[in-house]
Amino acid sequence: MKKIGNIIFCLVFLSMLVLPFAFTNFEKNVISEIDNEYLPELESESIEDFVKSADDYLDKRIGFREQSLELYQQINDKLFSEMEHPNHMYGKNGHMYYKWDNYIADWQHLNLNDEWAKSFAGGIKSFQNYSESKNKKFIYMLIPDKKTVYPEHFPDGYNVKGDISRTDQVLSYLDEYSVNYYWAKDTMLEGKKTVAVNNKKYDITHWNENGAFIVIKELYSRIGLPPLNINDYEVTEKVEKYLPNSDFVINERVPLYTLKEQKAILDRGWMEKNGLKYPGDKISYFSYHYNPENADAPRLLVIHDSYLAEKEKFFCENVSELFFLHRYNIYNLEWFKYYVDLIDPDIIVYENPERSWEIDLYK
Repeated sequence: MKKIGNIIFCLVFLSMLVLPFAFTNFEKNVISEIDNEYLPELESESIEDFVKSADDYLDKRIGFREQSLELYQQINDKLFSEMEHPNHMYGKNGHMYYKWDNYIADWQHLNLNDEWAKSFAGGIKSFQNYSESKNKKFIYMLIPDKKTVYPEHFPDGYNVKGDISRTDQVLSYLDEYSVNYYWAKDTMLEGKKTVAVNNKKYDITHWNENGAFIVIKELYSRIGLPPLNINDYEVTEKVEKYLPNSDFVINERVPLYTLKEQKAILDRGWMEKNGLKYPGDKISYFSYHYNPENADAPRLLVIHDSYLAEKEKFFCENVSELFFLHRYNIYNLEWFKYYVDLIDPDIIVYENPERSWEIDLYK
């Protein structure tokens, strides 16, 4: 009987060693949900590169990796209140923050680059100059990270170097170049006194819908649109069970704004009908709405990133036509000119958050 038990133990032990290798993921161009990035591929330019890439390849692709990491996360969270996740870390009072190296370096002011900040601000100024040469209103909207809005909950242990941040460098040159910009930090700091403008855990890379509504309402006053009306929306909550792209349980209640009545019409065929071109293999996010009941209002082009993705509901009822275009399509000034000339808007809003700048976009 003891011999049979030993055999079973050996078989189980060997299975634990062999099965992860047997279920290694060999597919190409696969995105890891837990890492939110493509799984590594083998590189063979040199023996050194191959050995390094093979190690990374097996580490990220071995069978049951994501399930093991998720179990490890849950155990650490429940037993030790510690966050073991490739993208998230615990701050204070139950808040979570990004833990990317460049995000933390920004907090510590270790990424200052005066030459780049000048170049970036000059690029935005060139967009404004072209817009104004075509008699179009232009505004650049910069949105603060959660760490800027809720610094009091950011984890301890990260030394901050000086008082000047990369954002401060950019703002200085925006002022010098007389760019018409809206830095939404003060709006969100004021807003958080009454409502949460970033979630504690869910989707910490973005604002929540309270924050979006408050900032866009202020944006309206700066671009001359009628005030955004809270009474046009049903404000409720929904429960987000997991972190994005993860099985890490959070069960957080987050705000949800829903238009009570949408009169604007989504036209999915506008891009094809008007021969819209785009750089690269495919266009990054584009949508078009027209509002026949508000035909005399301005045409609005919003060039944005993920902060404004699916936020058309805060714009479409207040303009005659709304164009949402992801800023990744704006490779340079020539592409900016192309979209402005084709769409012919009355107002142009260019948005990005301080955690995400196109560093080489405008050189």
